[in-house]
Amino acid sequence: MKYSGAMKAFLASVSLFFAALSLSAPCAADVIYSNLGPGATEGGGQVVIGSAAAAILGTPGAQNGTLLFESSANADATSFTVGVYFPTSGYDFNPLFDAFIYSNIQSVVSDGEGHYFTINQTGAEIAEIGESLQAPSSPGLVTFSPPAPVSLTSGSLYWAILTPNNPLSFLGWDSNSLEVDGTLLTPEPATFGLLACALAGLITIQKTRIAAKQR
Repeated sequence: MKYSGAMKAFLASVSLFFAALSLSAPCAADVIYSNLGPGATEGGGQVVIGSAAAAILGTPGAQNGTLLFESSANADATSFTVGVYFPTSGYDFNPLFDAFIYSNIQSVVSDGEGHYFTINQTGAEIAEIGESLQAPSSPGLVTFSPPAPVSLTSGSLYWAILTPNNPLSFLGWDSNSLEVDGTLLTPEPATFGLLACALAGLITIQKTRIAAKQR
């Protein structure tokens, strides 16, 4: 079957458009949030104490380790990495822990002297992202995936929370040891660049066709 010049130009245009779309599709997980850095696997952060052990040690409310983070984009989080360890002394009953994502609630409080402050507090549970995860005996990174992608909104604050499985156990969780990976849902600049290249190609093809007909 022979195609006219206009039809060939149209088919070429469609091919270029879908080629640009295929190239713009994400090939690997995107980093949504990360504060991993020097000392990320060191045991210099907070201690996550089980509820029963917290009462024994006189530290009520310490059964959860919390870390506030901000999503860099609208995204589906599919992988989490935390720096955690299981001490080999003390209440070392169980190295397993669960992980959750909670929403954030901002409140404005006053010190009574005309000064106001915004405080962040944990809100409702959004998802359980890990169950019965095992902490290493020495500081190290644990990477895990939730049962289903967790939807995060650009600019929103969230709490990552770790809880020991055994209420008598405790874990070490460094403060700069969280990475959230997944799929960004907003188009990246590279996507627009590829589509712009495709459009430029379409214009060039059309001009070539018109010039050929005028000869």
